[in-house]
Amino acid sequence: MESETPRPSVGQMVKIVSSSRAASNDRIGLVGIILEDDGSNRPFKVSFDDEKEKYFKLGEFVDYQIPEEGARVEILSTTREKTEAQRIGSIGTIFSIAEDPLRFCVQFDDDSSFWYFASGIEEIPDDQANLQMAEESIPGPRYGHYMGTARDVTSPGDNVTWEIVFMEESFCSIECRSQISVSKGGSQPWKVEGTWEWDEDEEEVTIVITKDDIFGGPKLDRELTLPMNEDASITFKFANHKQQCSWIKPLTDPWELELAAQSMRELKARAVEAGLDTDGCIDRDAFENLLRRARRGGVLKDKSKAKDEAKVGSVSTAPHDDKSKAKDEAEAEAALAAPNKEPAAPAMETAAQEVKGVAAPAEAPVAQPQSANAAKGETATESAAADASGSPVFTLEQLTDKRIFSKLDVKSTEREMYLADSVFQELFSMPKADFAKLPKWKKDGEKKKHGLF
Repeated sequence: MESETPRPSVGQMVKIVSSSRAASNDRIGLVGIILEDDGSNRPFKVSFDDEKEKYFKLGEFVDYQIPEEGARVEILSTTREKTEAQRIGSIGTIFSIAEDPLRFCVQFDDDSSFWYFASGIEEIPDDQANLQMAEESIPGPRYGHYMGTARDVTSPGDNVTWEIVFMEESFCSIECRSQISVSKGGSQPWKVEGTWEWDEDEEEVTIVITKDDIFGGPKLDRELTLPMNEDASITFKFANHKQQCSWIKPLTDPWELELAAQSMRELKARAVEAGLDTDGCIDRDAFENLLRRARRGGVLKDKSKAKDEAKVGSVSTAPHDDKSKAKDEAEAEAALAAPNKEPAAPAMETAAQEVKGVAAPAEAPVAQPQSANAAKGETATESAAADASGSPVFTLEQLTDKRIFSKLDVKSTEREMYLADSVFQELFSMPKADFAKLPKWKKDGEKKKHGLF
């Protein structure tokens, strides 16, 4: 006869995973201690760090094992002192553990450390930790936020933070902000945007500014070189300032962006609509952490994720037979036959830029592919309108300028294939057919050298 699972005991530390009572939904994800088992239908009284006590049924919590020193953890909320909100989503290592109340000192890659309650951290499984360590070992900057702070830059108390965000598709942003206002002697805040490229030989990042700020920072088309150090931090140098910036956290979750854009009244309404108990939530941080815990516990549905999944499902199930394919090809040929017609900017790409916080580039004059007949009169130094296969071709300058290639009828991730065959051979020392057979990591490395990644 199989032995029954032992009943939870008084004094046992547990983590709340669900609740059949709406008033206790705000406890989901929190860690507490069983104070009492009265044998009723909802017998377990659990006490939490905020001194609140709630009753739960069997199965609404699981045994909580305290992470050991050296464990890798993800930050789920602000610190014990309700600070360092920018650390949410970051990965750190438990440096030390204190009791009464239970709290953890978490150290980050930039050597800073902060104290968190048990509910503010979550241990990362070994496979996920190994995956993260593998990502850290890849040469070049990681996607996410790098930050560094210098003290008393222009005056006492002017503690300035520089934040560099590396995003997909080679987009990036650099922001400067002070802890005190300009009127009190603080540095003028500014934020610029640009594109970045990793130079593996020189072990440095090159940033070209594509959108400047009238209040300060590097100007349009300025090129910055940021060396990467042995500890994987990046040295930011600008206007006599030199600051080491360390990776802090991954790219912001779109759900978090939506949360940040809402007022406290909207956050409260959202929590009430989800049936969460808002008692004790008196500030913005409290409401945000309440919604985060509900989301992790599955109580709060991620609307943006559901929409994305619906879109993917509709696209994947949409029929695309031979007739529709022929229609697409006919439309493409018609577009090439009308060189004066300006192709529309790709909507998906523009939307992606908005999500990442990068403004869509200003419109620029676009050079259209010429017809094959017009190309016959060109000199050898001019770009042809089509290669041997009849596909449109463009110059390297057109395909590396975001303002131009975004308006061309090209696939942004395969822009190299729109070069003339002779130009392609000269750049990559091989024909397109051989290049297509290379593994992706090698192709990406070659494309980065010529600004085509």
